[in-house]
Amino acid sequence: MSAREQGRSTAKPLSKQSRKTPVHLAVAPRSDVLRRRKEEREEEKAKAIRTLM
Repeated sequence: MSAREQGRSTAKPLSKQSRKTPVHLAVAPRSDVLRRRKEEREEEKAKAIRTLM
């Protein structure tokens, strides 16, 4: 019983970690996700350029 309880207790933090990942990324088609990532990268580049100037 104690081993099973330990297994449950270790499983809980893992489920919390999986909840941390945004749901829309998991549900969206791969091309959508890649497009979003590209947009985010471009935004980060723009921010970096602004901070340098």
